[in-house]
Amino acid sequence: MAHAVHGRYIWDPAYRHAARTLTAISRLAEACDHDTVSNATRLINSRVTAIMQLPAVDLEERPRKHPGLCTQCGRCMLSTYPRSGRVACLGCGLKGQIMPGTVSDGCVQWEDGTIT
Repeated sequence: MAHAVHGRYIWDPAYRHAARTLTAISRLAEACDHDTVSNATRLINSRVTAIMQLPAVDLEERPRKHPGLCTQCGRCMLSTYPRSGRVACLGCGLKGQIMPGTVSDGCVQWEDGTIT
């Protein structure tokens, strides 16, 4: 964003400047166009998600690939989050909740109301 506003960009990787960097991001966002701000938001969010998934931080759960087929699109693109009991299809965006069973392995209650 600094390049879009000022025409130059100086990289300062010092961690002690984190508060100044965040303040500068909010100020630069006001002077940039929507596309630049959207791109910067996406980049920052991807870095924050990666940090939150680090084993030392462990505040956000990493998705695990699941070999099953999606009930809606039929593609093998399921991701599970075992700790929180969530499941999602990366192909069609369908999300569900894993319901543990006492007699069987359990079932998945999808957001569209189907149970598998």
